[in-house]
Amino acid sequence: MALFVDASKTSSWWYSGGGLYTDVSLVATAPLHVDFDGIDAWSSVNEQAISLDEKLSAPGRAVLRASVASLSATVDLTLDANSTVAGYSGSQQAAVQIEVLDDSGHVVGTATSDAVTVAPGTLVTATTVSVPVPQARLWSVQDPYLYTLRATVLRGGASGTAVDAVEVQVGVRSVSFDSDTGFSLNG
Repeated sequence: MALFVDASKTSSWWYSGGGLYTDVSLVATAPLHVDFDGIDAWSSVNEQAISLDEKLSAPGRAVLRASVASLSATVDLTLDANSTVAGYSGSQQAAVQIEVLDDSGHVVGTATSDAVTVAPGTLVTATTVSVPVPQARLWSVQDPYLYTLRATVLRGGASGTAVDAVEVQVGVRSVSFDSDTGFSLNG
């Protein structure tokens, strides 16, 4: 594959050059897939459930855990308009399975959305899915721990066939602002 940039059609007094100044990726997907930048994830932490993990903490590095925490996500799904070429005909039923993995790659929580109908050429937001994360390790400046959230598109609904998967890195944390105490991270 070759990519050419032609900057000869326009000109400007500040810069007349052209080109690509960032990485370019070609991403192959199934006709039914997670839309580009289509995952919105956030965490929820019960601040009364935060405690210090004595085993992992060290001087200058406090590791906090929350016994009650969850990661939630909404996922945007797209079915390409020309999906009949790939064997998809008409609208498709789809569900999204969300898995939360720790830094070792072990699944620590999973949940599946209700099925939604995706019509060709449309963008559909799947139902928000919340995944409980037991004994969640909290992200902080001293311990910037990240989980991996994997969203898998299941063609045909919750028991369907996996046709696409996207992973994003997320941190579990609690953030609050108070007029008396100011900014607070993790309680």
